[in-house]
Amino acid sequence: TEMRYQVKAIEGPEQKSWANLFRELLKTAQPTVRVGVGTGESLILPYQFEKTWTEAEEPNIFTENYPTVSGLTPANDLFPSFEPNDRVLYIEIKDGASTLQRKAITQTTTNEGEVFTISFMSPGEGNGTVTNIEWYGGVDAGIGEGTGVVVDTQDNSLSQGAAPWTKTSSESWQVEKTDLRWS
Repeated sequence: TEMRYQVKAIEGPEQKSWANLFRELLKTAQPTVRVGVGTGESLILPYQFEKTWTEAEEPNIFTENYPTVSGLTPANDLFPSFEPNDRVLYIEIKDGASTLQRKAITQTTTNEGEVFTISFMSPGEGNGTVTNIEWYGGVDAGIGEGTGVVVDTQDNSLSQGAAPWTKTSSESWQVEKTDLRWS
């Protein structure tokens, strides 16, 4: 790279030698941009998802069902109700039917008609070909693979496009999801 400078001489007392002037100019030159990820470093990629729920969807994280009839018991046409704290608890990073990683939601923010969740996947978690991400909720959701109720499956990220995606050991993923209640 060739660097060129235009110098304008002025009359007056000497401030610095010409060598010091150019040394200072080099120090304040354009910042260096690093390309690639070095050893021991990790690249954090945002994966952002959004779902607007409809009232008819079942199961539905925004529906709260309460028994109105004595003796009401679970049935095939009776879907679970989600307490606000149990709406979205875990995600699974999937390669087809295989689970690459199951992880508890790192942060949940709930506003009127909106649930925003963040999950962080470190470099050693969920590596491989990712075909979709599933979100789990419900009172039975736990760290065990497949526990709870699958409340959503996504294979198209607003920030990273359509699956499949490849997660490597030099990447961390920040998986963000916004669930919106119907109007």
